[in-house]
Amino acid sequence: FQLADGTPLATQGKLKVDNQLGPVDEALIVKRTKVLHTPIHSGTWNKALERLASPEDAVKELRTVASESRHKAIARRFVEVKNS
Repeated sequence: FQLADGTPLATQGKLKVDNQLGPVDEALIVKRTKVLHTPIHSGTWNKALERLASPEDAVKELRTVASESRHKAIARRFVEVKNS
């Protein structure tokens, strides 16, 4: 990548901004929207979530997981009723 004046954007891992070469605070902000993982114990997941996400995002994730669990339970219930 290059700036408008043709100079390279990155040089040896450093970012060039306003003709200054060096690390820039908050030059890149990453927002996690989903974390893919293998099945783990809920306590382990809760601890990892505390470290990886903000409290608001952790609440969203936990609500999503609870919603999926309710959905699966309801689906199982209807399948059991149908097969009876």
